[in-house]
Amino acid sequence: MTLKFLANIKNLKISGLDNQMLWEKYRQTLKNTVEVIVKQPKALRSLRQNRYYWGVVVEILCEYTGYSREETHEILKAKFLSDTKKVGNEIITYARSTTTLTTKEFENYLQRIREWAIIELQVNIPDPETIVLEDL
Repeated sequence: MTLKFLANIKNLKISGLDNQMLWEKYRQTLKNTVEVIVKQPKALRSLRQNRYYWGVVVEILCEYTGYSREETHEILKAKFLSDTKKVGNEIITYARSTTTLTTKEFENYLQRIREWAIIELQVNIPDPETIVLEDL
């Protein structure tokens, strides 16, 4: 849920920001009334998901394909995170970054990779629940 509030600027002090200095500089440019939008931040992929991806998924596919970790990562992004943008009269295809995915989106990405690997490559990538990730 996102809520919006209108507020008059008086002191507009906020603490605990991730970039307090930038906020302080920006705050000085504000005049009169501002709109304040409050929402929960998206939960980006977890460290556990990231360790599983690089230590299990990418590693198994590297062994199977012979490609490097970066090559495998780029191939997976191109296959499963491909998107397009119109720039002028041209349609550009690009791969989204995994760093911007929420935990839910990242799990969906991982699931699609596991399904593709078993169906197309006959390579079984174990589910994260069956792996001890602390050793990775």
